[in-house]
Amino acid sequence: MIKEICNHLETIIELILVFGYIYIIKKYLFLEPDMDKSKQSKYNIICILVIIGTYFVLGENAILVTLVLSALSISLGRKNKRVSGFFLIFPMMGYTNGFMVPIVVLPSLLFEFTQFQEKIYSLAIYAVIILGLLLFYFKGKNWRRRFEKEREKRFMHKWERVFLCIVGLLLIAYSYTMSTVPSKEIADTQIIAHMKVDKIITGIVVFVITLTVIMLIAQGNKRHYYYEQSRLRSEKIEKMSKQMVLALANTIDAKDSYTNGHSTRVAKYSVMIAKQLGYDGEKLEQLEYAAMLHDIGKIGVPREIINKPSRLTDEEYEIIKTHPGIGASILKEISEIPDIAIGARWHHERYDGKGYPDKLTGDSIPQLARIIGVADAYDAMTSKRSYRDVLAQDIVRSEIKKGKGTQFDPVVAEVMLELIDEDKNYVMHE
Repeated sequence: MIKEICNHLETIIELILVFGYIYIIKKYLFLEPDMDKSKQSKYNIICILVIIGTYFVLGENAILVTLVLSALSISLGRKNKRVSGFFLIFPMMGYTNGFMVPIVVLPSLLFEFTQFQEKIYSLAIYAVIILGLLLFYFKGKNWRRRFEKEREKRFMHKWERVFLCIVGLLLIAYSYTMSTVPSKEIADTQIIAHMKVDKIITGIVVFVITLTVIMLIAQGNKRHYYYEQSRLRSEKIEKMSKQMVLALANTIDAKDSYTNGHSTRVAKYSVMIAKQLGYDGEKLEQLEYAAMLHDIGKIGVPREIINKPSRLTDEEYEIIKTHPGIGASILKEISEIPDIAIGARWHHERYDGKGYPDKLTGDSIPQLARIIGVADAYDAMTSKRSYRDVLAQDIVRSEIKKGKGTQFDPVVAEVMLELIDEDKNYVMHE
C-alpha cells in the first residue's frame, strides 16, 4: 500500500516538477522579446488542467504530455517563429535532465539502495527542488526582478540557439542511458561494476558541464547587450568629442568676422585630400580633428590684429606668427587624439623651408601638416576678406600650381589641383 502511494506520489511530483522547471526556465531564461507575456498565464493554466486530466487517463504517460504541452505553451506565447519556439523544449529538458539525473541516479549507484529507499530518496530530492522553486517564485522577489531585468538584455545568435538545442538533445539521450540499470540477466558482476563506474564518472562530468552551461545561458548571452552598450557609449563620447572640437573651432573663428567657418572648411578640404592619399578610419578622423583646431593658437592673438582691415605691420605679423606655437602648447595635453598638435604647429611651414615657426623642409614636415597647409591656403583664397572678394577659380588653381614644390608638397598640391578640376561649377568652397 505504502509502495503504491509512493509510486503515485512520485509520478505526481514528477509532473509538477517537470512543468514547474519548464515554467521557471521559460519565464526567466528563455522568454524572448517577441513572446506575448499577457497570454502566457492562460496557456499555462490550460496546460496544467489538461495534464491533470491526462494523468488520470494515461497514468505515467502524462509526463510526455507535460513536455509536449509545455513546448506548445512556449510556442503559442510567441508572436513570431512559433515553430522554433516549440523546439525550445529540447534545451530545457536536456539541461534539466543533465542537472537532475546525476543527483537522482548517482547515489543508487554508489550505495546499495533498495527500491523503496530509492523511491524515498527521489521524492526527497524532488521535494527539495520544488521547495526551492516555490521559494524562488514566491519569496525571491529580488532574484526574480534581477532575472526579469537581465532577460531584457539578453541576445542569442541563431547558431547559439541551434547549439543549445543539439546539446539539449544529447543530454536527453544521456539521461535515458544513465537511468537504465544494468540488466540482472548479466551474470558477470565485473561488467556490471564497470558500467556503474562509467556511469558515476559520466554523471559527475555531465553534472558539472550542465551547471556551467546553465550559468553561461543565464549570463553569457548578455555579452551582445554589453557590447552594444559599450559601442553606443563610445559613439556617444566620440560624437560629444567632435561636437566639443567643433564648438572650440567655431569659438576660434568667431574672433575673425571675415573667416567665420574657416576651421570647419579647412577640415573638410583636408579630409577630401587625405582620402585621395589613402587615409581612412581612425587616421582620417585624427586628421579631421587636427584640421579643425589648426588655428587654435589665435586665441592668444589680439582681436584687433586678426580683424585689422589694412596690411599688417612687421610687428603685428610677428605676433600672428606666434599662433602655431601657442596652439601646439594648448593641444599637446590632449593625449587621447595623437598628432592633434601637429596641424596647429606646422601648418604654416613651407616645402622649401621658408615657412614658420621651425623652418622645416620637405618630408621633415609631417604629412598631416602638409595636407592642412594646402587646405588652409585654398580656403584663404576662396574666402571673402576685408581687403578683397573671393578669388576666381582659375586664379586659385594657378596659385596652387605655382606653389608646388616651393610652398606646398607637390603630391598634396597635385591632389588639390585634381579636386579643383573636378569642381566644374566652383561650388566646393561654398
